[in-house]
Amino acid sequence: MKNFLIEKLQTAGIELPRDIKADGFTRWGHNNKYWLTPVADGYAFGDWSSGEKHFAFPNDVNLLSPAEQAEINRKIAAERAKYHAEQQEQQNKVAETAAAQFAKMDDAPAEHPYLARKQITANAAKYNPGTQSLVVPLYDTNGKLWSLQYIGPNGEKRFIPGGRKKGCFCPFGDETDTIIICEGFATAATIHAATGLHTIAAMDAGNLSPVAQSIRSKYPTAKMIIAADNDWESEINTGVNAAAVAADTVCATLCVPTIDTHGMSDFNDIAVSQGLAQVKQQLNAAIAVAMRPLNGGFRVISAAEFLGQELPPIEFLLYPLIPQNGLSLLYSERGAGKTFMAMAIAIAAASGFDFLNFKAEKPRRVLYIDGEMDAREMQDRFNLLIAGFESEGKEVIRDNITLFLSGLQDNATMPDLATPIGQRQVELYAKNADLIIVDNIFSLYTAGRENDADSWVKYNEWSRKMRAMGKSILWLHHTGKDKTRGPRGSSAIEAILNTSIALEVSSNHKANDGAEVLAEYHKSRGVSGDDVRPFAAKLVSIRDNDGKIIALKWAIMDTPQDAQRNEITELHAAGKTIAEISEETGIKKSTVHRRLKAWGLTGRTTAPANQP
Repeated sequence: MKNFLIEKLQTAGIELPRDIKADGFTRWGHNNKYWLTPVADGYAFGDWSSGEKHFAFPNDVNLLSPAEQAEINRKIAAERAKYHAEQQEQQNKVAETAAAQFAKMDDAPAEHPYLARKQITANAAKYNPGTQSLVVPLYDTNGKLWSLQYIGPNGEKRFIPGGRKKGCFCPFGDETDTIIICEGFATAATIHAATGLHTIAAMDAGNLSPVAQSIRSKYPTAKMIIAADNDWESEINTGVNAAAVAADTVCATLCVPTIDTHGMSDFNDIAVSQGLAQVKQQLNAAIAVAMRPLNGGFRVISAAEFLGQELPPIEFLLYPLIPQNGLSLLYSERGAGKTFMAMAIAIAAASGFDFLNFKAEKPRRVLYIDGEMDAREMQDRFNLLIAGFESEGKEVIRDNITLFLSGLQDNATMPDLATPIGQRQVELYAKNADLIIVDNIFSLYTAGRENDADSWVKYNEWSRKMRAMGKSILWLHHTGKDKTRGPRGSSAIEAILNTSIALEVSSNHKANDGAEVLAEYHKSRGVSGDDVRPFAAKLVSIRDNDGKIIALKWAIMDTPQDAQRNEITELHAAGKTIAEISEETGIKKSTVHRRLKAWGLTGRTTAPANQP
């Protein structure tokens, strides 16, 4: 086999064939799903089951003319149709054999080792005394039996060779308005026993979406739940990822088991270790959501009734920056110190400390998500900031902070919050959090386009979902190229925010001084006046006798804004442009522009016509 072909096959993740036909199609692999055929001085190859197609040529040079390309595509299409026809014929034969065999099998004994170990009943499964295996039937939505799965006493599983699995499943219980779909036989048996609801075993993660789509086609108005396996100890959580895709595809409710015990991954594991009541408790919330009527269940009242209600006051995790169930944004140019600020906010919120001009009512649970920094650097910063709080005699509640850091992930990539899967991955770790800090949008929202308002729909939807779940979120972001226009990207970023605060490097700041910023509220829903006045803050270093930094803490500085206001407004009244005011005062042009706008004045970019 030629080296260039071997390299292309391996790159595509396709196992190598033993032999290659000199002409025609070579087929190999499970159910002969892989194919290869010579074309010109190279090859075309692919996978019938996925529909993928590739070409391999020496030196990566495709010498096929358009006519030759069209001809090979015609041959591939004809061969693929032939493959699917042969596969269908084989699956029909296997189905006939499987149905005949299953009809003659005995009921499964209750004492079968697999049933006993999993603490489940046989349900639809039967028994093969020759292999001592449970035999699980796989049906389609019309009730036709297509294949069988054999489960040995030790739990080893295998399917009848050549049988159809895609879209087929094993059902549990009578039909109900709410249907739960999961992966394995034991998990489905457990869920059905705990809930009494119609439950379906798709047999594996890869079959969840095909089965869910088949069930949705059969029962278009059914309320559906996808109960995931939580492969939380694996590098990639295949169970949650596949379940999330299936749930999104058919508009179902996703339910992920809460597991933190080594070796456990599904609802059956929970039942064996903690009992069916715990399984039911974890599923109840998903069942309640799924059973909510699509055309009702919302509360709509008159203005008279609404205005007469006594509603609880708005609470804050940190007043006035982070409301309870609120969405806040902290943004600045690079290097301004916003991560140091966000870390200090996390420590203060977790411990119930007042911090700078922010006031905390009580300790909260915080999930801090970082998408780009090295783990050691994060550790050093947290240690120094905690030491800064403790230097003031404050006791930091470390256990209230959970860290989800990119620097701790060996090979796995961080969740992308622009995707449903990424959002669900974060939700797994945010269940107990009161505040989620996302540092930052640029590194954790990668599938969306910043300047496209439509790309922020998922961001807005997820933010609202988290708010409805009782979570507050503090997003970190960068300033745009034009600093006067707020955070980078579409204005849709700020549409649903309660609070937006910008950090601007102080005009008096020197590079070796550490962070020194002016913090200004650009949006503060429900709060006004002195509580949201701009303030200046500096990150102060505490050193030991040898000059080594042993702690960091933020401190309020005297804000120069009042003095600036008199100077800027006088120059503006004299007809000076923004650039001229900036030059005379030493204040950045972006700051001058923003100050004038905040004071209800329009900055000039050119001098008045009558000014010399």
